Amino acid sequence: MVVLLITTGCNKNKLIKPELGKNKTEIILRPGEFRVVKTIHGEAASYFLFWVDISPALISMNQAPVPVISFALGKPNLHQRAMRKLNSQHNLQGKPQILHNFLEEWSLANYLGLFAILKLSISAEVIEFTRKSEP
Repeated sequence: MVVLLITTGCNKNKLIKPELGKNKTEIILRPGEFRVVKTIHGEAASYFLFWVDISPALISMNQAPVPVISFALGKPNLHQRAMRKLNSQHNLQGKPQILHNFLEEWSLANYLGLFAILKLSISAEVIEFTRKSEP
């Protein structure tokens, strides 16, 4: 057990999860056809006991950490909870608006392998399309 504590240490890593399995849409935005309404954020965290991972190898590959051993102490569906909080900050109904420039940031705080906090932060800009002024 002492060897496990020495090898895991205390660390806190920020990781960007790759865009695997997501649909991407390209929209060409020209000046005067849109305006940025605001930036919205959503966060979710989950707590774990006995988190042992191979994060140094994963950090170089820009992937979210995958533990070898862990016991979840809460709701693990981080993406769903973070998106729910993000969407609750602005009503997109009734106006020609989209969410643009999504950024997902994963962070892991690991305390000697005994306790860990995995956190997902998502941010996006709300873009509203404006009508072109006719000549």
